[in-house]
Amino acid sequence: MLNRLRQINWTYVVVKVVVQMFLAGAAAISFGHIVDVSTTLGLTWEAFTVPFFIDGLAILGLVGRTDKFDQSTKRAGMVLVITAGSLSLAANIYAGDNLGQQCYGALVVCGFALAEWFAGRMKAA
Repeated sequence: MLNRLRQINWTYVVVKVVVQMFLAGAAAISFGHIVDVSTTLGLTWEAFTVPFFIDGLAILGLVGRTDKFDQSTKRAGMVLVITAGSLSLAANIYAGDNLGQQCYGALVVCGFALAEWFAGRMKAA
């Protein structure tokens, strides 16, 4: 048992957990921003479904870009990621009432994209 614990790359595990926590936090903030924009645009109960459409497409795209799929699927996944990411970026910026909040909305989406990019390239030594 102790030997098995020594074989675990704890640095990798800690960084992977931190990245996943960051992704979850950014997704939660983005969810709120997208709902806010949706209600501003006149939606009622439907506003709470919009983040699932936007983020659902992004997740499909991210999965489609993994090594489990061929090159054509990876390209299609990239289209989904770019489209959903653009919608999310627009909504997160539009949700801000002032320049600082708008910059924060952009930071949330860009930070999410960078963290996801990093998480997809992490390989344990």
